[in-house]
Order: sequence, then structure tokens, then C-alpha cells
Amino acid sequence: MRKSLASNNCHIARAANQIGDGWILLILWATSNGINRFDDLQRELGVARNILSDRLRRMVKYDLLEKTPVQEGARRLEYKPTQKTTDLQNVLSAISEWSTKWCPIETTDENIDNTSSVDSKDAPKKAAQQRRMSA
Repeated sequence: MRKSLASNNCHIARAANQIGDGWILLILWATSNGINRFDDLQRELGVARNILSDRLRRMVKYDLLEKTPVQEGARRLEYKPTQKTTDLQNVLSAISEWSTKWCPIETTDENIDNTSSVDSKDAPKKAAQQRRMSA
């Protein structure tokens, strides 16, 4: 487990403490685009269930997501972006633009994608797949 940066004097370090994990950034993107249920997030991002559970718990703790039942008395939950996450939309857009410019999709014999283009909605899933392949 990494050292907490919550008490660091640097503003970037404190922000990284809450949103600096790659899975958290992908979950922020997904929930901001209407993917709000655990199983849907897991399927869309291709993240292991235990990792997703841990990140969702942290994101609720940091007030990035609000956990609500799907229906009154239901056990199924939805994770909705809070105002804190909504305030990050410009940051997420800037990261996306920066990535488009500076982080081309790396291709190797194992992960060549034969599709003509990548839909931006598929980007987190593709990124998760590539992360698993390079691990």
C-alpha cells in the first residue's frame, strides 16, 4: 500500500491521493457517462471485481461518488457522480485531449486491433485490456 499524500503541502499530491489511480480515473469517466451499476462498470472496464469494489469504496469515502439503491429497499446499488466529480469534467476532458495527442495506442503482435476506428466510449475498456496485456 502506498503512503497517503493527504497531508502533503503540494496541491497536486493531495489531488493525486484521491484521483491519481488509473482505475479511479476510468471509473470517473464511466460513471460520468451513465455507467452506474457495479456489474456494468466491471464489464465495461474489464477490472477485477475486488479492485472495482475497493476503488468504489474509496470513491464514496472521498465523496467522488454517491451510493444509492436502484429502487426503494433494493439491494442493488448505483454509483452516481457527486458535485465533486462534476467539477472534474474539465480535468477529465483535458486528460483525454492530452492522451489523444501524446499517448498513441501501442500495438504489438499480441494486441493489434483490426477495427478501423476506436469509439471513445470503448476507450476505457481498451485501455484496461492493454494494461492487462502489458502487465
